[in-house]
Amino acid sequence: MSNLQEDLFGHAIPKAKKTETHIGIKKAKQIAIGKTITLCGPTIYKYEYARVNMLLTLAGNLVISCGVFRDDFKDIEEYRFLLESIHRHKISISDMVFVINVNNFVGKHTSEEIAYAESINKEVVYLFDEKGNKVL
Repeated sequence: MSNLQEDLFGHAIPKAKKTETHIGIKKAKQIAIGKTITLCGPTIYKYEYARVNMLLTLAGNLVISCGVFRDDFKDIEEYRFLLESIHRHKISISDMVFVINVNNFVGKHTSEEIAYAESINKEVVYLFDEKGNKVL
């Protein structure tokens, strides 16, 4: 059995070893392939946003994330209305919303975003299911 595989351009390249990331990509493909997905959730979970963004992207999705995280900008409250308006537009152009609900925590603003997504018939998927199991 060869340790080589063909890339998108027909070149022989070494096969990648299966890692935790590869397992995550496989799980992400079970959630969605070829969709536009907006990430929602408390912006204190910046690492989880980056991890989920990477996995969903490598599964073949267009992922729309937050442009500003709470710890990046101390005056974020001054721009709350603008950021919420932009985020609602992101949701409206998406096929799906993926909620970053670490330990099943969803704050007030995220709850409002979920309600908006559901009101316009967007699919909503959570990082942690109702039993507390991490799905991605």
